[in-house]
Amino acid sequence: MGWPFEKIGPLRLILVLFFLIEGGASIMFAFEHRRQFSGRWAWMLASGVVDIVLASIIIFDLPGTSAWTMGLLVGINMILGGVALTAMGLHARAERAGSNAIPLHENHPGNVG
Repeated sequence: MGWPFEKIGPLRLILVLFFLIEGGASIMFAFEHRRQFSGRWAWMLASGVVDIVLASIIIFDLPGTSAWTMGLLVGINMILGGVALTAMGLHARAERAGSNAIPLHENHPGNVG
């Protein structure tokens, strides 16, 4: 019985697949919603690009295959993904607050004139 991450091969494969799929989905989501989220879609695009870069780092074995490296890459993914989703959520909330305003038209009962 040895260290649980002694054979890190299967974990590398799972992380590479996860980063590639999530990165591709984030990029597609960003391009699909770029009109709706104005400038905030760039955060989602950046998150997807970083996911693909992280997958490339694992594929090319740049920092080595130690357990702390895998944890660091997952942490980077989670932080940047959270920032992207928070930015988009704040933008969506601001858009929703702006659309709930009641316009005053000429025949509106509250309009004096």
